[in-house]
Amino acid sequence: MTSSPQRLDLSGFHAGARSANLLHLKPFNFSYTLGISANNLFTLRQVIDEYTYDKKKAPQSLQDLVAAGYLQNIPIDPITNSSDTWHTINEDALQAVDQTEPGIFDVKSGSDKTGLDGTPYADW
Repeated sequence: MTSSPQRLDLSGFHAGARSANLLHLKPFNFSYTLGISANNLFTLRQVIDEYTYDKKKAPQSLQDLVAAGYLQNIPIDPITNSSDTWHTINEDALQAVDQTEPGIFDVKSGSDKTGLDGTPYADW
């Protein structure tokens, strides 16, 4: 009879580090979180552009990107720790790809906090 393996308590570590080599785990790192936020913003913006190009209209919601298969799920904003706080910015109807149905053309963090460089995360 074999005993079951013991689980390590990784609660003090960032989720992204859980799959890393256990010898290299590091406690939560705020600058790493900022990198994740910038990467999530880049990914969302790129996917919005791809959807708009492919569908000849902008998405009406971030959930449209998931429903159409462009994302598996809406990324988490690590500053707010939520996928529901992204602030979407809609196209101007006159400049929209589909003027009858303008949609999202940009996304920003929903955080009301300010970064170390003095700029609000919502301005990134």
